[in-house]
Amino acid sequence: MNTPSAVSVLIADDEASIRNGLRSAVESLGLNLHVLGTARNGLEAWEFIQTYSPDLVITDIRMPIFDGLELMKRCREALLQTEFIILSGFDDFSYAQSAIRYGARSYLLKPFKIEELKDDLTILISEIQKNHQRQTLSDDHLSEAVLELSRKSFLNQLIHNEFHYKDDLTSAARNSKLVFPDLPCQVLLFAMGQTAASSSSVELKQAIHSYLDEFPVYIWELEPSMLAALVFSSTDEETSSIHHAASRLLDHWNGQYSCPLTISIGSQSLDLLQMGHSYGIAVTALSYQMYTHSPGIFDSSVICTTPPPSEASHTDTAPLLEFIWNNDQNGILSWFRAYINTIFYIPMPPPSFIRGMLIYLVTDIQNSLKKQMDHCQKADFASPYTKINELHSFQQMENWCASQLLQYGTLLSEYRGAEKDRIIVKAKQFINAHIDQKISAELVAESVHLSATYFATYFKARTGINFRDYVLNQKMERAKYLLTSADANIGEISYAVGYDDYRSFYRAFKNYTGYTPSEYQAQYQKGNRSSS
Repeated sequence: MNTPSAVSVLIADDEASIRNGLRSAVESLGLNLHVLGTARNGLEAWEFIQTYSPDLVITDIRMPIFDGLELMKRCREALLQTEFIILSGFDDFSYAQSAIRYGARSYLLKPFKIEELKDDLTILISEIQKNHQRQTLSDDHLSEAVLELSRKSFLNQLIHNEFHYKDDLTSAARNSKLVFPDLPCQVLLFAMGQTAASSSSVELKQAIHSYLDEFPVYIWELEPSMLAALVFSSTDEETSSIHHAASRLLDHWNGQYSCPLTISIGSQSLDLLQMGHSYGIAVTALSYQMYTHSPGIFDSSVICTTPPPSEASHTDTAPLLEFIWNNDQNGILSWFRAYINTIFYIPMPPPSFIRGMLIYLVTDIQNSLKKQMDHCQKADFASPYTKINELHSFQQMENWCASQLLQYGTLLSEYRGAEKDRIIVKAKQFINAHIDQKISAELVAESVHLSATYFATYFKARTGINFRDYVLNQKMERAKYLLTSADANIGEISYAVGYDDYRSFYRAFKNYTGYTPSEYQAQYQKGNRSSS
């Protein structure tokens, strides 16, 4: 008689201590079940269920993103056969009623006795084993997939500091059939560009194995475009060899593939419980790639440990608000350049500090503008927190912040006074927001719901300037500002103001200013040196 296969289980709870404690408790019950993994919120649990189809989910009822009831509802709507045990800290009949309606097999109130859970599990396991039918995978393939998932779940828990005791770590590693050498280890991260194809992860994993073949190493996918590796080495020489092997891998990859690769190396430790710290170092080091234009290797040596001076964290924004209020675009850009110089108290400050200061500046200005003008309450202000954290390079962040501040000046200028032309306001906002693109009268006219012919005539009548001349002026003024940066790349600036062809940008800039871009940059830097 065949031995019944183990029932696969997912545990979902937003508290790590409960999540991990429940996993340990369930695995110690001696029942015929296998915990595939854990989830921290409803969305993570839903994605897990869609991918791995666990037989049973033990879930908290209240979780971030969406709760346990919504998770059950989605499973039932998708006609999934997954069974549920609901845990709740709320003795609320409506919760229990909803859970039962969606087919929960048990509803346990926290705190509950483990014997209660064991009784429910015993009954459920028997029913699941009788009714379970595997339709898509053979037993061998399923076992292999389950084991791979279990290992990935363990390694993610390891680097996210979810193991607090050696015994829990050892037990979880054993259940995942992982055996680690008694050697110092560290976390390495391999980040591919956002354009990486889905097959790139497989190719990168093969390359890592090839170049780090002299070390015990465990590799897994952390995100769609990022792999993580746990690498073991015994001596300082071997640690140095890891850097050398990573460098050779980097050269090989970036020479063969179009998606750039960046590698970061975490700190080394003898204690697996310290891998969360090693991972933190690797993540922090990786964040410094925002200062470079080319991929490379980052480790703890790039991490800034010098705290910012007080003047870098406390800036009077009143002058900037005055420039914005008067739509003094030169004043806005000059103030913002000085602000950038202040927060760059060393060549590469902590990226989190720079992001935070840029987010703080734009948020502070937005809040001030909302207080000064009722109309700004209706303005569509972009979230600086979301946008700045989406951008990957400092230059992108700087350009975005500058464009927002200039846009606020245009907004206030057009809304001040009794006569406000909403069409012109919206048109100028559109131009500022799309300054990095080719801007035609047809495109802007569409955004304000007018025909292109009528819009061009209307714009000239209301502003006193031809539409094409206005767009050119805006692009050239933005280019002048971008050229004031010491490390500005003229080719990149031409793209930043909507020119695909550098020669066209070169001619337009010289016609507008009387200087070539490089001459203007040299003149500006010479003037700065003379005044300092």
